[in-house]
Amino acid sequence: MHWYIYELGPIDHYWQHMKTVVETAKELGAASAAAQIAGFPEDTDGESVSVSEFLAKWKDASSRVTSSSDELRLPPVVFWVPWEGYFKYGFVIKHDNNGTTYVVSPVELPHLGEAS
Repeated sequence: MHWYIYELGPIDHYWQHMKTVVETAKELGAASAAAQIAGFPEDTDGESVSVSEFLAKWKDASSRVTSSSDELRLPPVVFWVPWEGYFKYGFVIKHDNNGTTYVVSPVELPHLGEAS
């Protein structure tokens, strides 16, 4: 997956309005389990994001901006971007050392500056 990665200064406010990666994964897993218990495959309607796909993308995205020695100031969060007929999702990760905040997006966000 191609990610647009933005390194920003600290974002200090309104994190409480975002769902964390863990919360999002739990919701996706619960929706998948409910569908499968009802006898439907995980993604029959094209409307659902599979939890395994979500976690694979999270692992890929986070590996680009964190290492095992990095400490995070806040739990990483998920954001959703309207796209052509659906939503794409990305991640925001805030490091503890100086509050550097990384936005890892599936689409360009030019208002955040130059992506790497």
